[in-house]
Amino acid sequence: MLLAGLSDDGDRRQSVPFNARRASKATQPVSLEGLRAWGHVYYGDAKNADVFVNAVALRRISDASTASEHSNTDEAPKHSPNPGQQPRRHSVVRARVRPRNIDRKPFLIQREFDLTELRSTIPEPLRTQSTPGFRQGNFPISIRESRALRASSTAVPVHLEYARAHLPVLAALIVSGHVREGDVIDLPLPHPEAWTNTVAYVYTGQGELTDAIRENILHLAGKV
Repeated sequence: MLLAGLSDDGDRRQSVPFNARRASKATQPVSLEGLRAWGHVYYGDAKNADVFVNAVALRRISDASTASEHSNTDEAPKHSPNPGQQPRRHSVVRARVRPRNIDRKPFLIQREFDLTELRSTIPEPLRTQSTPGFRQGNFPISIRESRALRASSTAVPVHLEYARAHLPVLAALIVSGHVREGDVIDLPLPHPEAWTNTVAYVYTGQGELTDAIRENILHLAGKV
């Protein structure tokens, strides 16, 4: 794992209580029914979020290990995988973390994941709701409010429980021991423009499962 710009050991020790709470969350059983039932409440909930995730464009694999943090060579893959194509097994994720505490400097975290192995740790997804109350454009009031909230910011609140159940790569970054509550993660995705809709789908099961949402979920070792 590559880490650049991490603060000193004394700064890390201050995070122990929070990391202990997070470790407890990470070992609790996952109930997809419970997460879905409360999804409309927690989606967009910045107060109780573990982290905030800002989607950025993927670098080409050839650039990922050599480009600097300030490089402008980020770009999405030229060809998106076909819907029926088998997702790749391994992925190297290189994310930038912007700490909430202004005394901590931004840093990079890079990890290689076995997507097949991670995907095997999560349950099969629930069926998408198809009742009139869950149709696109007819969301509960809390979701409409959360959309207005995020209009001024591209970083979307994410709770560890939902990442564990649906986006294992993101969950692994959150529990890595280097990311703290309230930090912002700049996360490379194949379709960063669809990130807010991806999170909405993960939390609530509402709306259309577009190709962009599907590819974002699969990229983070989720299931669709």
